[in-house]
Amino acid sequence: MRALFTKPTEDQIQRQLLGWLKAVCPNAVVFAVPNGEHRNKATAGKLKGQGVLPGAPDLVIAHDGVIAFVEVKRPKGGRLSPAQLEFQERCSEQRLPYGVVRSPGDLQAFLDDIGIKTRAA
Repeated sequence: MRALFTKPTEDQIQRQLLGWLKAVCPNAVVFAVPNGEHRNKATAGKLKGQGVLPGAPDLVIAHDGVIAFVEVKRPKGGRLSPAQLEFQERCSEQRLPYGVVRSPGDLQAFLDDIGIKTRAA
């Protein structure tokens, strides 16, 4: 029997987060890092040469002098890959904010922790 409710995909969560951010932090610079799609070898090689970095997070948020990296995961079962764990560690070494979020509530808590004020706070 099929479940009545399906778990949202990371893409759906990310779209939700972007809409939420636009509403509560309209002056922030927010952009996606399109790192996760499957590509043929030629395209992957070209992008690597242009600086695509394995494990880079899904979103970058810049607001009021703070730059933060955000990895979007599903509510249950979404785990960081080895490359993502390495990127997270590099951020930690550089004292750069890095958060793993699964919902707008998670993102709000992360932004609060790093001092980014939103209209929702």
